[in-house]
Amino acid sequence: MMNKKAALAPNLNNLIEMEKLTLSFGQSHPLFDEMNLTIKEGSFQFLMGPSGAGKSTLLKMLYLDQLPDKGTLRAFGLNIRDLSMDQRALLRRKIGVVFQDFRLIDNLTALENVSLPLKVQGVHNKQRQEEAMELLEWVGLKDKFNAYPPEMSGGQQQRVAIARAVIVRPKLLLADEPTGNVDDDVAMRLIYLFEQLHKSGATIVVATHNHALSAAFPYDEMMIQDGKVKVLKKSEEN
Repeated sequence: MMNKKAALAPNLNNLIEMEKLTLSFGQSHPLFDEMNLTIKEGSFQFLMGPSGAGKSTLLKMLYLDQLPDKGTLRAFGLNIRDLSMDQRALLRRKIGVVFQDFRLIDNLTALENVSLPLKVQGVHNKQRQEEAMELLEWVGLKDKFNAYPPEMSGGQQQRVAIARAVIVRPKLLLADEPTGNVDDDVAMRLIYLFEQLHKSGATIVVATHNHALSAAFPYDEMMIQDGKVKVLKKSEEN
């Protein structure tokens, strides 16, 4: 018989484990109610759900920026409640995030914004500029290297934010409505970019309300509904 300690050991094949997780923000009706969710290492999943269902909040928990009121949250095999603020900050270096509000620095050029994470890591100036230029070209912004965020459209800023998130080749990439301000052709191109990162071993979670976009790819959908997450495995549909 498995002992209690062994039963509670994390599964190292799972990048994220949530067990009986509850989050209410002090409201009588919790946003998440004893939710269970597992995200396997190396998976690609779309996060779906109606407006207000909690997609952005769930991504914040995956980014370790929001702790649940109750329940267990493990990331990279570690129980987040056991970690200090500094330890959580170090763990976040393995995570890339594309925020809905972009969070670009207005007084830095597109090239400087994208290369900033590599600068923080101490990467040599020439290397980080070359990698930033390559990514900006990939997302269709070859002519915007020296443009500042206020000079760009919302869709262009979004693509800069995506390039910045993937430049460090994160183990986990979280994208909050990354295709919301771009046309269909660019949206497909961005998902293809995420696919390239996925093929290199990264785990990808893309929050979107675009069902047509999700349907165009063979990846599972995590649907938030009534405080729970239901996983639709497309490989099991047929």
